[in-house]
Amino acid sequence: MFGEVQPGDRVALHRHDYEELFVIHQGEVDYFIGEEKVSAGAGDLVIIPSGVPHRFVNTGSEVLLQTAVHAAANVAIEWLE
Repeated sequence: MFGEVQPGDRVALHRHDYEELFVIHQGEVDYFIGEEKVSAGAGDLVIIPSGVPHRFVNTGSEVLLQTAVHAAANVAIEWLE
């Protein structure tokens, strides 16, 4: 799933019952994965473990371009906020 996130925008806290992989193509982003903060940029990969609550925010000045790879046949999101 390809996504574009505007500077300062965020995706609310949620979780999945499978792993998720983010491929960052452009921009800067902070992921909050459980209690951990992971900063990433173009060329980075970020893995979210199954069942762990996570959210992210575009911390850069340009559009964040990323691909989210869901390790499941169907995308299932449990929104937590």
